[in-house]
Amino acid sequence: MKSDKVVIGGKELVDLICSAAADKKADSIEAIDVRGIIAPCDWFVIASSDNSVHLRAIFDGIIGTLKDHKISPWQSEGDEGATWLLVDYGDVIVHIMDTESLNRYDLTSLWHERLAKGPEKE
Repeated sequence: MKSDKVVIGGKELVDLICSAAADKKADSIEAIDVRGIIAPCDWFVIASSDNSVHLRAIFDGIIGTLKDHKISPWQSEGDEGATWLLVDYGDVIVHIMDTESLNRYDLTSLWHERLAKGPEKE
């Protein structure tokens, strides 16, 4: 029996997520390759906006676009009005944050610093 499930992962999935965020006019979008640095995923995508309604639109836009490609998240987090939403696609974790949270937690700099150190040795 033939399955209609499409398997997309890695950079192709990242590009699709970034495109969906751009379609919803996210203020900033950054993809960070964390392969070999952390075990749970290979990529982070970080997108931002200045208001919670727009954050939710970006969140819903990403989920909707990927569902159109028959890709469902493993998990998603964030209530209406939240300042930080998360969508887990296994290989890719998507962070959708308001500008204040983006600046406060500065995940981009945090991960770039960690990447500069290279993989941890056991």
